[in-house]
Amino acid sequence: MLKNTKFIVLVLQQDFLIDDQAKCAASEVWQRLEDASIDNDDDEMDRAIYDMIDLIKEMIEEAPAISALDAFSNPPTLMLQLVPLEGKQKIIRRNIAAPRYKTNSVDSAKINAELPLVPSRDVTVLRSLFAQRVLKEVLALQRISEAVEGSIKIPTLRAFVTSTDEEVIGILIDYIETSEEIHSLNAAAVATAESSRRGKWASQVDDMLHRLHAIDVVWGDVKTANVLIDKDDDAWIIDFGGGNTQGWIDRELCGTKKGDLQGLQKILDVLAGKEVIF
Repeated sequence: MLKNTKFIVLVLQQDFLIDDQAKCAASEVWQRLEDASIDNDDDEMDRAIYDMIDLIKEMIEEAPAISALDAFSNPPTLMLQLVPLEGKQKIIRRNIAAPRYKTNSVDSAKINAELPLVPSRDVTVLRSLFAQRVLKEVLALQRISEAVEGSIKIPTLRAFVTSTDEEVIGILIDYIETSEEIHSLNAAAVATAESSRRGKWASQVDDMLHRLHAIDVVWGDVKTANVLIDKDDDAWIIDFGGGNTQGWIDRELCGTKKGDLQGLQKILDVLAGKEVIF
């Protein structure tokens, strides 16, 4: 989504199967997309896509702002294609009809029937984020709310969002008002924090993860970016939709408690000021 317009970029393998592929800058994009798909690496996929943004901006005119979620889910759509040209990448417009995608829905039999249903037309979009794997997130948050004893700094599942077809297509969770100083535990922000604060965050994250494992909930995409610091200077754990960010967890351990503990150790090392190799 860019300038209130959805864009679909075709990246065709045959366009990049050239003899001198190693010297073609455009072929690098194809290789990065393919590697990210094979490795299930969401962050690398996003980086490869973002590298094309400047080229895409030139093709899109500003569309009217969209605020309601149902309209936001079906914005004007532009078909584009990434092609190699003189060793560089170029975006061209394609005069073909955009495919119609059915919004992914969640099996209503697996959700908490006591939570309210909110029509997408009643949800206001403040800013857009990439979101996937909603069902995994739903099941994890429901399990946490049912089984964890005492308070825990994990967003509470408040409601389900329904489409015009009355299918569950999303969730509403608590908004975490983050610290103006430190939003998440990225290395640059952590380096400026006092050791006592870093020690507190380490203890909080360690405790929360072990409480999750005690009820058989796996965090999944363990990394500093998924630890937020709120306005009261407490650490929160977010993102239970699965996935694996390269360098944090070995691929064969993705989605397991052992994988969580591997990622946790790297978070603790970052907070301790140790050099972490990804």
